[in-house]
Amino acid sequence: MFMNLVAFADEAEQIVDSVEGTPVPSWTGMLVQPLMLVLLIALFYFIILRPQQKKEKKAKEMLAALKVGDKIQTIGGIVGKVTKIKDDEVVFETGSIGNPNEKSFMRVAKWAVKDVLESSEDVKEEKQVIEVKEEK
Repeated sequence: MFMNLVAFADEAEQIVDSVEGTPVPSWTGMLVQPLMLVLLIALFYFIILRPQQKKEKKAKEMLAALKVGDKIQTIGGIVGKVTKIKDDEVVFETGSIGNPNEKSFMRVAKWAVKDVLESSEDVKEEKQVIEVKEEK
């Protein structure tokens, strides 16, 4: 009796499909959905994840190349000249307050350095260029 019910259900399903005109799924239809998922993941990787990884790598390289004498800007917008570098801290001079002998210093975490505005090597090269121009 159970076999008769299963056979009857199969026949009824075929009749309904033929009456309603429901297309029978083909192998191409089954491949489209996983392919779309793979394309979506690839798109997500190349548009969001990869540029973020490049940005993080560039920031790490910048912090590793930080030297005494570099002019930096913090994430808070404070600009100064690096005077001391520790493992995870940077001490920099922000300028003088009225008297040139009085200087203010700030100590921040290394990750708070946003950008190197002017490298100490750039300053040395500029001084050499100025000296050469003055000699002429």
